[in-house]
Amino acid sequence: MERTLTLIACLSAFGMQAQLTHQPVPPHPEYKHAGPAAWVEGVAGMAKGASYFTEDFDNGLNGWTVNTIAGSVDWEVTSTGPGPTSSTYPVPSLNSSTPTSWLMVDDDFYGTPGVATDTWLVSPVIDLSGAPPNLKVEFEQYFQEWEEDHCYVGVSTDGGVTWDEVEINEGVGRDGRPNPEVIDVNISAWVANDPANVQLRFRYTSIWDYGWQIDNVTIKDLPANDMALIRTWRTGFDFDNTGLANIDYDIYPAEQVREMQLKGLMRNKGYDPQTGVTLTFDVQGPNGAEFNSASSPAALAPTDELEELVNGFTPSGDIGTYTLTYGIDQDQTDDIPANNTVVRNIEVSTNLWAQDDGTCTSTQQQGPDNATDAYELGNYFDLVNAGSQLVAIQVAVHESSAVGSLIYGIVYDINTDFVEVTDDHELLAGELTAVGGTTNWITLDLPSPLDLSDGTAYLIMAGAYGGSDPVVFCTRRDQRSPGEHHPLPQLGRDLLRDEDAHGKGRARGPRGDRGNGPQRPQRGTLAQSGR
Repeated sequence: MERTLTLIACLSAFGMQAQLTHQPVPPHPEYKHAGPAAWVEGVAGMAKGASYFTEDFDNGLNGWTVNTIAGSVDWEVTSTGPGPTSSTYPVPSLNSSTPTSWLMVDDDFYGTPGVATDTWLVSPVIDLSGAPPNLKVEFEQYFQEWEEDHCYVGVSTDGGVTWDEVEINEGVGRDGRPNPEVIDVNISAWVANDPANVQLRFRYTSIWDYGWQIDNVTIKDLPANDMALIRTWRTGFDFDNTGLANIDYDIYPAEQVREMQLKGLMRNKGYDPQTGVTLTFDVQGPNGAEFNSASSPAALAPTDELEELVNGFTPSGDIGTYTLTYGIDQDQTDDIPANNTVVRNIEVSTNLWAQDDGTCTSTQQQGPDNATDAYELGNYFDLVNAGSQLVAIQVAVHESSAVGSLIYGIVYDINTDFVEVTDDHELLAGELTAVGGTTNWITLDLPSPLDLSDGTAYLIMAGAYGGSDPVVFCTRRDQRSPGEHHPLPQLGRDLLRDEDAHGKGRARGPRGDRGNGPQRPQRGTLAQSGR
């Protein structure tokens, strides 16, 4: 039986981004200020524990000093966040829990191509002689990775002559980054050198990358027993190593369900060894239990990590929501059980395919230097099973778009060669969507159902012609499991229709961003990288 899918074109865009040239912009309207390996973790929400030092920067630097070793980009106090740039992925302001002010390195705005930066933020001396021996430093951050940026957290007990430090944020990517993200670093061994004379250092190095924002620096108790689930995966998708295979979707059409790869990364964040540690996997489908498995028991010393995966789970295809629960069990009683469980959902639909849940949380349009250019934004769809037809593309358009502007849907094959295009659609006032509001899907029908071949992928996009009237597409900033990298989160859908059913359904996948000339369906130049 052939089924016809509707694909979401840009709520979850992915992969290939048009390269936009970085150009100078007006000045930022913000005042500028001229042992053992540690482990690190990013989680949502502050952990419990007594606090022995805290700084929220609401009174400025408050005794902290800035030392810029290379380049001209400094740490600065801000209450507004990064300045505007022509980046394809502009950096948002830190969603600090104390938003009066925070600290920032605005490398994208102030940096210069090819020029190295090395800037330090150093605390005043902190007396921890009355604190217990097992300590961690916690802070809120926003960071998205580009190419040559590195972030370090360090401790000195000799007045800054020598530093112990650990690199954080390595390999986290730029997409779907938590905001804020709470990071903690075990500083016990470093503080032990001289607890009465502790200084913290946040060091950022780069060659013109995005930057780093931090707030609410706290030194707290390190728990004895704390196993934490650091990352979870639903598929084996790895763009760098596997290309477009096993893309991670939030909604699958029933005929395109496939075997998933459930995986989790655990870490012993406490100071005591943990025994009998298992990672558990449980899947509840629309009609009951679908899958249950657990890893073999293991022992983890402090700071140890263990990654466990299980194959063999394929959704039954029942229409509805599937709840995937990842959990940790161990012999000891965990002091912070809240970080032992992650719950994630997928949905199986009759004919909708999507890489996100359809919530508009952000927007995307051309950069300032390309503000009037035509452009396209969309998602890849990786077909595993035969028998699907594409009948329509859905997209959400932000309320800042000009009523009366024209948009269209367009299909490319895996090689980005043109396949099909919809008619133009003129935007109506009632079709626009606010961030956080109800998503108003605009359906762009193809001229006729398009047969899709299994074993390949299609790039499904929504486009606008540019000019003086803006078209701003709704997107979703992907809040996936901490540390999980998914290239470029966006918002858009595509439809698959069951020929035995009445009406149309939908389906969507990962996305790409194409810069196009004014002629449609002429292809634009693609690049694997874009700031």
